[in-house]
Amino acid sequence: MDDLETVSIPLTYFDSGAAGTGLTFAFILATTTPFDPSQVDSAISRAAKKWRLLAGRLEQDKKSKSWSIRVPTASQLPEGYKTHNFSTSTFVQDDPLEIFTDNSDHLSKNSPFLSVHCALATDRVHIGISIPHGVFDGSGLGLCWKAISAELKGMEWEVPVLQKENPLAAAVKQSGYIGGEKTSAGFASPWRDWEAPTFWSMARLIVSLGKEYLWHKAENGEIRLGKDVVEFIAERIKQEVVDASDGKEWVSTGDALFAWLLKTAYTNEETSGSKVSSTMLSPPDFASQENTTDSRYERRMYSIRGLFPTIDGFSDNTLEQYPHNGFLPSPVAEFKASELHAMSYGQLAVAHRQAIVSSRNVSQAVDYSTWVESIGGSAVPVRRGGQDSWLFSNHCQADLAEGIEWGQGTRLEGHWIFAFPVTPDHAVTINKVRDGIILMSAMRKSRWRSVRVELERIKVEMAAK
Repeated sequence: MDDLETVSIPLTYFDSGAAGTGLTFAFILATTTPFDPSQVDSAISRAAKKWRLLAGRLEQDKKSKSWSIRVPTASQLPEGYKTHNFSTSTFVQDDPLEIFTDNSDHLSKNSPFLSVHCALATDRVHIGISIPHGVFDGSGLGLCWKAISAELKGMEWEVPVLQKENPLAAAVKQSGYIGGEKTSAGFASPWRDWEAPTFWSMARLIVSLGKEYLWHKAENGEIRLGKDVVEFIAERIKQEVVDASDGKEWVSTGDALFAWLLKTAYTNEETSGSKVSSTMLSPPDFASQENTTDSRYERRMYSIRGLFPTIDGFSDNTLEQYPHNGFLPSPVAEFKASELHAMSYGQLAVAHRQAIVSSRNVSQAVDYSTWVESIGGSAVPVRRGGQDSWLFSNHCQADLAEGIEWGQGTRLEGHWIFAFPVTPDHAVTINKVRDGIILMSAMRKSRWRSVRVELERIKVEMAAK
């Protein structure tokens, strides 16, 4: 890119914390007419030429280890310039997408960081997009999908403003907070369940993966909860909380679903002595399903983007369309499995609510970023002996499955998501779809059985009413 007119967009240590990992999100389509993958390729090219950030190349400062994106700004891109990686294959397995590589690989190859693959079969196609997690989070990936969808439909779309500075870094600086305040009493620091990627931390993670997948027969599975099921579960737990607190406590639909999944997974482990910790990477926001004042409050508060309402000196002075990493870990109180089993759903939902309220503030955000910088700019999940460490990642705000239309002769059948280099054990992703939500997880077979049995029981109870 030496002979190109460019601008360097700096990333932050919120991005560095996810460096070395990748995200792949895929749509599974049933087709009744031949599918032309070139329409997807062309749509992405058009989107990247309008939103030049997508056509950038990753750079890293060798001294500070910080990342930036070198973005071409010339009115016309030179002939042969690749805006993205695109490939096709014949469908040969259930999950045909390659897991595209991490930041360092894109850096060494000076290649596009946006990769798309179409796996074709006679009556269906898998279409997936992959990006380094050290560049975009789920919300940023959602912005990519929306841009591609608009181009496929020939519609106008709002191109995010290309900022010459990083607005999140500017917002942190403008906050005036320099770090070091104590965490609220009784609550852990945001990095409780993370650590530096040393030889021993990676070894512990590999041993944990082996134990879960080989010994406990962990499965990468999913359950789909229709809007009626989500409402049924949430309303019961919300009412329990209101009754138990005489109306003094409030929990959201996201709090309720977190409590339902985690507690239900341990249904048959009432005598277990293992500890259970859990961290929400981006708290659930189900505002589209909860048209109340509280839900609007949630939308403002729960994303790190909402911690900084306005930013001085930027043409787009909000973080609404900020595509890079904006997640802030919210550690929930730790319990023994037996304690978790004895708790009510409402009590666990309140614990989740309290953790979020404690962590969603500017001081915690700045301290987390400072901690990532202090460990060298990358982090991996902690694995401790005798403890299940859960990570919940919510993608509902990104609307990853909303609004995509692939043309006549196609019908959306499903979605799937995975991370590079491997989906960690005890990891849960939450995605919103048109008719409800999908919970995906790498979970023990016995725990999946408990969750699915309870879900079927709920459906029977609902049908009897």
